[in-house]
Parts: sequence; structure tokens; C-alpha cells
Amino acid sequence: MLIYNVITGLLLIFAFAEVYFKIRSKALFYCSIILVILFFGTRNDVGTDYNTYSNLYDMIHGIPPYNNLFFLTTELLYSIVCLIAPKFWIVLLVYAILAVTFKCIYINSTAYPMLSFAIYFSFCGVFYDMGIMRQGLAIGLCFLSLKFIKRRSLFYFIGIIILGVIFIHRTTFLFFPAYFLYGQKINRFVLFVSIILCFVLGQMLKLDSILNIIGYLPNSFEKFENTVENYSNLGKIMSFSEIRKIVFCIFFYEILYKSSDLRIRFWNNLYIFGVCMSLLFIHFTTLGGRGSYYYCCYEFLLIPACVYKVKKYTGSLIPFLFVAAYCFMYINTIINLPDNSDSWMNRPFIPYNTVIFE
Repeated sequence: MLIYNVITGLLLIFAFAEVYFKIRSKALFYCSIILVILFFGTRNDVGTDYNTYSNLYDMIHGIPPYNNLFFLTTELLYSIVCLIAPKFWIVLLVYAILAVTFKCIYINSTAYPMLSFAIYFSFCGVFYDMGIMRQGLAIGLCFLSLKFIKRRSLFYFIGIIILGVIFIHRTTFLFFPAYFLYGQKINRFVLFVSIILCFVLGQMLKLDSILNIIGYLPNSFEKFENTVENYSNLGKIMSFSEIRKIVFCIFFYEILYKSSDLRIRFWNNLYIFGVCMSLLFIHFTTLGGRGSYYYCCYEFLLIPACVYKVKKYTGSLIPFLFVAAYCFMYINTIINLPDNSDSWMNRPFIPYNTVIFE
């Protein structure tokens, strides 16, 4: 547990220097990226879905008890990297390099890149890029697609989405609505009505309705359909996670929605859509949880934007202290979740092990 908090603390110290002393060092930022990539990519027996990925690697290589070299049960990129990589940890490193880099290309263009990166590490990085890494890479690819959304290049945007579906993770298609959220203005009435309506409809939505819709997708989405069915919780009303998202959604709206920066307004729209999606599909973890994360992950860009605005007018340390506490709380919640404990799919996040010291 200590190593996670140490890295979070270091990143927050760098972020504090950036925010309050205007120390914006490219070298420090790039060194932080390399540190996190190595931390994610050289792990050994650590993280959500670790056993799932390592078993697939053994299947592809025909390692006993598997003997089928062409047993490719996952998206193409993972199979290709597994076939090329002589060691499993190299697969993890390749995914870490791609996923972190794709996100940081975009993070680097924000007002507080180090603060965004610190929040990313504790909020998104550990759970996705060090855990559910195929979807983590798909989310990174969606960050690359933002420039085509801004340019209104629908052809290239769709190309990115198709590339993600075929090669990285099938859930990439869930990001398609993002194209139509750019430049849209959502007033306060629409925001609150959308949240309430999605919550009410979400309590009424049945599994059969979802499966009927998914049934229109190509046969390659059969695994996605099975996941939706297997990870449904029809008795769920609302958890702390949904409450947190609603509170942040309203907070972001009130602080940032009058911003003249079209990017910030777009991030806000994405987050609002993600919150509505999580409420509408609240009974279906694949859609309402992991699916909505394609949109809710913009939290690590919106929070620094709020800090920037509040600091500009007040100079107060309180927003930063809140962010620091939030980062430590979030990362400790993730690494201690019962769902992330040792199982046929997962390896625990603690203790952390690395191939570097083997």
C-alpha cells in the first residue's frame, strides 16, 4: 500500500509546485510519465484481470495446460502483442506505454498537466491502465479521437472508433455519441431533468430490453452480451459512486459551464453524458460502470480546471487540499476493494511486486 501512496504524494508535490509556484517543468512531467509507465508495465502478479490476461497469454503460446497456438479469444492487438512478446510482462509494458502516452498527449495541453496527471494516476491509471488494461488503452485511443471531434471530421472519428473495436476493446463503440456532444449548450433545467429521468428509467430498465438491443450487434459482440448479462444487479438502487458522480456533475456545471473555453465545455458535456449513462444503466455494470467511464474519466481534467478557476479568483489552498485528500482516498479505495482481491480473474493490488527486482 505504501508505494501507491508514495507515488501519489510525489505527483501531488510536483502538482503543488506547478499550481502555486508556477513551476512547469517538461522534464519533470516526462520523468513522472516514465515512472508511472514502469510502475504499471513491470508489475508481477498484481492487478484486476491479471490472471485473465496471463491465462490468455499462455493459451496463445500453447503453454500447458493449453496447447492451441491460435486460440485467439480476445481483440486482435492483444493477441498480436502476446504472439510477439517473449515474456508476459512485456505485454503489460507495451499496453502501459500506449495507454499512458495516449492520455498524456492530451493532458500535456491542459493548464495544469501535472495536477491532471496526479489525479489520473489515482483515479483512472491504477484501476484501468494497471488493471483493466485493454479498456484503459481503448479510453486512451478515445482521447486521441478528440482532435477529430474538434475538427468535425466524422469520417476519421468513426475510423478511430472502428479501429478500437476491432483491435483494442469492443466497448470502444460506446464513445461514438461523444461526437455529437461537442459545442452543445446544456442549460440547468435540462441537466437536472436528464439526471432525474435517467435515474427513473434506469430503475425500470430490464435485462431483456438491453439484450434485445445488443442482439442487433455483430456476432463478435457475443462476449460483450454475456458480460452485460453476467454482471447485472437488478436490485441496485444507488451507490456512493453514483451519488459522487451526481454531486461532481452539478459542481462542474456550476463552476465551469460559463467558461469561454470550448474544450472545458466539451469535457463538461462528456461528464454529464457519462453520469446520465451510469444512472440509466445502473443495474448493468458493463454499461453503467465501465461503459460510462469513457465519459466520466474526464473528471481528471475537470477538477484541475475548477482548481484553476477558484485559485484565479481567491488564491486559496483549500481546492488543492481537497484534491489531494480525494486522490489518496480514491487510490486506497481501489487497491482495497474486495472485488479486486485474489480470484481466477484478478490478483490483488497489494502487495506490489515488480519483475525489475526478480
